[in-house]
Amino acid sequence: MLRFFTVYGPFGRPDMAYFKFTKKILDGKEIDIYNKGKMYRDFTYIDDIVDGIYKLLNKIPSLRSKKKYKKDSLSPVAPFRILNIGNTKKILLLDFINTLENFDELKLNIEGRTPNWESDRIAQIDYVILITAIAELIYFSSIPTKVTINEYIEIAKEFSTPASGKFVNGVLDNIVKDLIEQGLIVKTGRGLIT
Repeated sequence: MLRFFTVYGPFGRPDMAYFKFTKKILDGKEIDIYNKGKMYRDFTYIDDIVDGIYKLLNKIPSLRSKKKYKKDSLSPVAPFRILNIGNTKKILLLDFINTLENFDELKLNIEGRTPNWESDRIAQIDYVILITAIAELIYFSSIPTKVTINEYIEIAKEFSTPASGKFVNGVLDNIVKDLIEQGLIVKTGRGLIT
């Protein structure tokens, strides 16, 4: 049996948090937040869920397995186990909401960084990649800056064009310098540096 955690994608349910929150922000309405937003969500993209299911299709648990796991859900009578499929980066709900609320401010970080391109001439996917990377740099204090930059360079290379990796790298390098000078990138946790 598989359990999925906060699955999102292009055809997501309209009652999911990311759709509801975005709609309320755009409509100028208040968002209902429980526990003062001090909760985490494990957002998982639909393609990752499909990949996980595919990889598990032929993995039937053995009842005779010598390896024992703490709190294992393996049934003692049938080859059955409960598995959670989700992302490994829990996101604080308030960080998620801040990202949505400050989308226009995030876009401002790109202005003037692409002197050879007007913002409406930048490939839409590259623009989204840059905005998402900036949000991660500013709002997700537990993710190291270098990890963010490297992840988004790889995303650009895979989902846009081969040249997009260099483009995203150059723009992010300049943005990071300014964000650090402005005190907007603050990393916390063991061994994290900006």
